[in-house]
Amino acid sequence: TWLGRLDDVRDSLRALSLTTYATDTKEGALGFGPLVAPVSGGEQSERTMGLQLVHGQYFGVGNHVLTQNRLGVSRVRQTTAPYLDAPGATVLVRSASDAATSDVATLQLGGNPWLATDDTRWTLEGSNETIWNARGSKHRFKTQAWFRGDGLTQIGRPNSLGQYTFNSLADFEANRPSSYSRTLTQPDRRATSWNGAVAMAHQWNKSRYFSMLYGARVEANAFGDAPPVNAALDATLGVRSGVAPSRVHVSPRVGFSYTYSRAKDNGNGTSQNNLGVFYRSSMGYIRGGIGEFRDLYRPNTLADAIVGAGLAGSTLTLNCVGAAVPTPDWPALMASGASLPTACTDGGAALAERAPSVTLVDPSFDVPRSWRASLNWGSNFGRWVTKLDALASYDLSQPSTLDANFAGISRFQLASEGGRPMYVSTAAIDANTGAVSAGESRRSNDFGRVATRTSDLRGYGGQLTATVMPDVFRLRSRIQFFTSASYTIQSLKQQYRGFDG
Repeated sequence: TWLGRLDDVRDSLRALSLTTYATDTKEGALGFGPLVAPVSGGEQSERTMGLQLVHGQYFGVGNHVLTQNRLGVSRVRQTTAPYLDAPGATVLVRSASDAATSDVATLQLGGNPWLATDDTRWTLEGSNETIWNARGSKHRFKTQAWFRGDGLTQIGRPNSLGQYTFNSLADFEANRPSSYSRTLTQPDRRATSWNGAVAMAHQWNKSRYFSMLYGARVEANAFGDAPPVNAALDATLGVRSGVAPSRVHVSPRVGFSYTYSRAKDNGNGTSQNNLGVFYRSSMGYIRGGIGEFRDLYRPNTLADAIVGAGLAGSTLTLNCVGAAVPTPDWPALMASGASLPTACTDGGAALAERAPSVTLVDPSFDVPRSWRASLNWGSNFGRWVTKLDALASYDLSQPSTLDANFAGISRFQLASEGGRPMYVSTAAIDANTGAVSAGESRRSNDFGRVATRTSDLRGYGGQLTATVMPDVFRLRSRIQFFTSASYTIQSLKQQYRGFDG
């Protein structure tokens, strides 16, 4: 790890600093656990480097205006590699814990095809903040301009070697997998996102007891590119591909602080004696505020849509269940340059699915945002401090994912499970393992899962905290008094010991 900082302090009205940092980390035994075979782990290396330049300066009449500029850039590269270049296997095991229940766990064997990745991310960020006072200290203004760019490059194809699933140890011993999945093709993932904002706030200090702060923040979010358009997908499912929405939004915020206590018995918040000066927070106050807060666009949202467009060369996956699963030849699969399955066997068309997986960004997609309000009250009752803090949040534009290729047609119902609908026929369910193929639940067999990323979820929450505790400040003052008196008596004793008798 490296961390260095250089400061220029030659001018008292100007500050300039440069901070640099770098880390190089290597980790082995990645993914180890009590239910994971050692060869199913891997190793990871991560390199981080970055710098930040900060400039601050006072200017204007009387040097009452402060401006601060920040510019930073960082880069993180993370690579993972499995110990064994071979398909992975998960085995379900069950053990009876008592007469009524049983515990089900998953064993991880073979290689770990999900660890072969090379991930590089960078961030560029800059801001300016200017603060000045008007008419003394009654009015304080602050402006802010901010931007941030994020980018990623992911090289590697997760699950390129494939993953087998076994429903029991007996099935594993008999080499009878219930399903097999593999990513056949996936291009490198590259994407960028840009976020920016300008804001202005005004703080009005009517008196030393009451102040109000309010302002607004104008935010903009955009992606650096757009996914390709898939006309066949649009016509088949009635969706819109090639969408990378941008947003401009105004977020208002307001808050206040009122101190109604005018008590002077504690020296206006301080207590002074021969041991020093002690400060306390003002009690007898009411504070509150409400405002809207928004998240950022992330580049991985767009990267998934670019590589998963459903076109030639896009992400293509293979999913086989039951009799359509290729029987694994483990000695051959462990050998270098082994031939991996590229298709399901002839166990039945309903048990196989070889179609491109698609990711779409809905035109209404927006960043998560929430309205948050708080109200705080604190006061003294004798020697006790009482506080009441309330917090409420209303969350909007929360992310969700819908499958646009899901038909939603019930083929039959399970009477023993309260009429639970099944969206595939019995031909898509393997009789030996119970594995289900999702092919029959599709609206179109030309595509696999069409994950449409939307932001239509909402939520709300609240919190109320009450605190009652002794007034430590007043208690400390009494302790200080007795300590001081004891110290004086000890001094007098030392003085009188110098006399005979």
